[in-house]
Amino acid sequence: MKIAVSGSHSVGKTTLVEWISNFYGLPAIGEQARRLLYTKYSFSDIEKDLELFKQFQSEIIADQMAIENEYESSFVVDRPFVDSLAYVEERLCKDRDNDISYLEKYRFKVFSLHKRNHYDLIIHLSPSKDIIMDDGNRNVNWIYVQMIDRLIDYYFHVIYGSNYSKYVLRVLSDNFEERTLSVQNRIGWMR
Repeated sequence: MKIAVSGSHSVGKTTLVEWISNFYGLPAIGEQARRLLYTKYSFSDIEKDLELFKQFQSEIIADQMAIENEYESSFVVDRPFVDSLAYVEERLCKDRDNDISYLEKYRFKVFSLHKRNHYDLIIHLSPSKDIIMDDGNRNVNWIYVQMIDRLIDYYFHVIYGSNYSKYVLRVLSDNFEERTLSVQNRIGWMR
């Protein structure tokens, strides 16, 4: 089973990925953006330099594709490709002078990846003011977090259309026990 945990930053994705990995015995694939921010890029540099930002986003996709392909049919991943697209759209749209063709190409690439690397279940965690924390890398402004969340949800609706609820489990609770129960119920129903 291929499971992806999605959502804006600071919503508890990594914690839930670790739980799913342990509970179901699935290999866990960590968030590639976080790994690259710790090893290769600085957040302040990619915020200032659009070309560096594009390079960063391309590396996220390439690295994640390579790792997911290693596991083939069974894993849980911290962030599906759509999450990256939401951050690209936000970054490019705030600077009106940017060439929108990059965004269109990136959308096409992400949509194609979601169709080709089909996940059996995407768990989309809603943000909550009570649990967002500064991880030292990203903006935890509540309005920004909500905007990213809405972009992610919008893209899932575009990709899956009338099949949205078949593939996407939208988890509204910020309570960890309620989240894990939702996941258990959904996976139990899928088996």
